[in-house]
Amino acid sequence: MTAALNLPCFAWVPTEAVVAYVLVAKYAWHLPLYWQAQMLLAQCLDIKRAILAFWVGYAAAELKPLYLRLARAQVVPEAAWSP
Repeated sequence: MTAALNLPCFAWVPTEAVVAYVLVAKYAWHLPLYWQAQMLLAQCLDIKRAILAFWVGYAAAELKPLYLRLARAQVVPEAAWSP
């Protein structure tokens, strides 16, 4: 187990659950990414804020087609359509 913790962050790929956790913590719990990075560091996971931000951006890019489809079906309120 200690060998896995010594790997640099770029050596492993986050699961969907990890990315979902970061997104929920950011948008539902209103935890900034630097707080999340500090919380992860307290658990011996040295994941930098830039990596968390990359995950958030990647998830947004992955969810954009879903958003556009919901917007076309007018499920998304018009107030959320701002560019």
